[in-house]
Amino acid sequence: DDFMIIARIESLILEQGMEDALKRAEAFVNAGADGIMIHSRRKEPDEILEFCDKFRIKDKKTPIVVVPSSFNTITEEELAAHGVNIVIYANQLTRSAFPAMQKTAEDILKYHRAKEVDDRLMSIKQIITLIDEIWGKGWNIIIWVPFPKKAHKPKPLKKRAFQRGEEGV
Repeated sequence: DDFMIIARIESLILEQGMEDALKRAEAFVNAGADGIMIHSRRKEPDEILEFCDKFRIKDKKTPIVVVPSSFNTITEEELAAHGVNIVIYANQLTRSAFPAMQKTAEDILKYHRAKEVDDRLMSIKQIITLIDEIWGKGWNIIIWVPFPKKAHKPKPLKKRAFQRGEEGV
């Protein structure tokens, strides 16, 4: 109950087509996958929505997971309307952190001190408090977006995080 297998389908990224993606999704579900993750490199969400709509015709309960890194104009509500259950924002936080770190480094080099960057910094006390809150519970951060109750919802999904000390943490 605490572990799920989510099958990642790369058919659309590899330009193998919609039918290949749907065929693989069905095969993964039949093989016991608990959910399906579909990906696309396109900037528009059209092929993701087409996949979701077609998949939902045959399978109304298997969770669909999407990662809208490229097709980032669509809202969670719009995705949910097409049967998506989980949205993963895979790299947006990392990608936003690097420009901030670069600007801070440039300013420290420019002014030969850190005073000029103080207004952009989180206090050490805030960081320690945040770390204590997260690690004190024994969990890593997981960002997930629950959909409104009116959206398609299969059986409840359990959040899973790695505990400190587990391999890879």
